[in-house]
Amino acid sequence: MTENTTDAPESTEAAVESTTKAPTEPQDCVCGQFEVLVNVRESENPEDNGDLVWDAEHYTGCGDAKTRNVFAPGHDAKLKSFLIRMGAEEFDVARRDGGMLTHADAQHWADEFGFGEQVRSGIAKLQAKNLARATREETRAAKLAEREAAKAAKKAEREAARAQREQEKADAKAAKLAEAAAEPVRGDSDTIEIRAEVDGQVYTGTVADSPEHGLQFTYDDGQGNMQTTNEFAEISDSDS
Repeated sequence: MTENTTDAPESTEAAVESTTKAPTEPQDCVCGQFEVLVNVRESENPEDNGDLVWDAEHYTGCGDAKTRNVFAPGHDAKLKSFLIRMGAEEFDVARRDGGMLTHADAQHWADEFGFGEQVRSGIAKLQAKNLARATREETRAAKLAEREAAKAAKKAEREAARAQREQEKADAKAAKLAEAAAEPVRGDSDTIEIRAEVDGQVYTGTVADSPEHGLQFTYDDGQGNMQTTNEFAEISDSDS
C-alpha cells in the first residue's frame, strides 16, 4: 500500500485560512492528523515485501474526538505540547489529511496554526531542560564509575595482600617441612653417633631421645665405663 507524501508548502494566508477554518458539521479534530514515526525505513525481512518499519511512534493523544471547530476543546493545547516535545527531539512531524501525508518540522506546523512563538519558546526551554538532565546523568554516571573503580581497586588490593599472606604462610610451612626433613628423626629407640663435650672432655658416643629423661648422650669415658648424661654439648664438624 502506498500513500502520497509531500513536504509542507510555505505558509500563505490562503493555506492558513484553509487549515484553521471551522467546519459546519462535526468532523475529526485536526490535532489527530499529526504523528511522528521515528527512523522510518524499508524492512530488511524479505517476507515484508519492502514494507516500512520504524523504531517508535508518537501521537497527540487526540483519539476519535469530533468537533465543529478546528480543534476539540483543549486539543489545541494537545497539539502545542506535542509539537514542543517533537521539536525538542528535532523529529520530522507528519500530517495525514485525507490521502495526503505531508512532512515538516514542528515549528512549521506551529506557525501555520498561529502559536509559533509559544512552540518556539517551549522547544528552547525543553531542549535546555533535556540538556541539563543529560548533563546530570552523565555526571552521576561518571561519579558512579569512579566509585566502582575505587571499590574494584581496593578489592584487588585486599585480594593481593591476602594472596601475599597466604603465600608467606605456605613458604614458611614449606621451609619448616624442609628443615624437619633435613634433621634426623630421634624416636624412642633411635640413636645417632655424635661428638660431644662433657665436663671439658670430648667424647664420641650416641645420642637418643628418651621419653622419660629427654635427650641423653652415652659414651665411653676412656676407662671402659659407659656413661650416660643429659649435660653435654654436641660438637659440629665446623667446631673441630
